Amino acid sequence: MDMPQKPTFQAVDPATAKPGRSYPGHTADEALQIARGARGAFDGWRRTPIAERAALMRKAGAVLRARRDEFAALMTDEMGKTFTEGLAEVEKCAGNCDFFAEHAVAFLAERPVDMGGPKAKVAFRPIGTTQVGPRGCSARPFRRSSRLRSVRPGRTRRPVCEASRAAA
Repeated sequence: MDMPQKPTFQAVDPATAKPGRSYPGHTADEALQIARGARGAFDGWRRTPIAERAALMRKAGAVLRARRDEFAALMTDEMGKTFTEGLAEVEKCAGNCDFFAEHAVAFLAERPVDMGGPKAKVAFRPIGTTQVGPRGCSARPFRRSSRLRSVRPGRTRRPVCEASRAAA
């Protein structure tokens, strides 16, 4: 029986069209195993106190800032951003980590709602995973945590950081 081939994702420097780093992918079975592992980890994560989660978000922001030159250079090589634009994007994403760490308790607080009857409230419960950063942000700290790839083989892959592993 043939072993399934693992895809490789080749980055291309958009300024020169020269090949950059390549990234190993996963077989379909490996990706499914990773997704199941992420779901299993989420079941414990959802019971993690907000203060502990906020501390990890702050740490993720610190990792982004500590490695900002590395991530900005990667964005230059693989996305065609200037180094200055890459630095600004890393700071924007690190700032998002700080912001949500600071405000998560207030954002997720239960809110009473007057519905003209028995007591009612709006409650926020974890239902899945998320990523931090604006759309297109290449420094999203939690995107690579499951190591899933969302791009087809042969396509240029946008770089993402590994701050989630460093922050864990």
